[in-house]
Amino acid sequence: MSDPAFRHTDRPPRNPPTSPPRPATRTGDESDPAAHVAYEAFCSKYRPLYARYAAARLRSACRGADLADTVLSDVARSWPAALTCPSPAALVWKLLTGEVEATAQRRARPALLPCSQADTLILRHRLGLAPEAAAEVMGISPSEFSSLHQAALRALAATP
Repeated sequence: MSDPAFRHTDRPPRNPPTSPPRPATRTGDESDPAAHVAYEAFCSKYRPLYARYAAARLRSACRGADLADTVLSDVARSWPAALTCPSPAALVWKLLTGEVEATAQRRARPALLPCSQADTLILRHRLGLAPEAAAEVMGISPSEFSSLHQAALRALAATP
């Protein structure tokens, strides 16, 4: 069965490149090579998941990849400051989901679940991430992820 996130016209190539494209990086303080390396490592780890998540929410692989790249490029400018946060992943996830939600609302359809609960379902069941990996992507603890996921499942079960 095909993934509705990929329409016929924007399917990824059968043999995608081994390293996904990443946004051009100009971290805020170019004199800090450690911050630049940390940013590149962060993008390498999370950009593919962010693009897949955004594609699933927006139902377009191209729009999802573009939005993920835009958010990561925006974060690059203040990356040294992001590194001072308790969880840079949580900060970037909040920015990403905010942009996805704003874009999705332009095609408004009533939401059945709060965004954070819907995100747990997308990450677990659409993208196939283990609970621990999904929690890491969202920048939350595994127990918080589990609570949100269970609440989403209960809410869906109660929906007529």
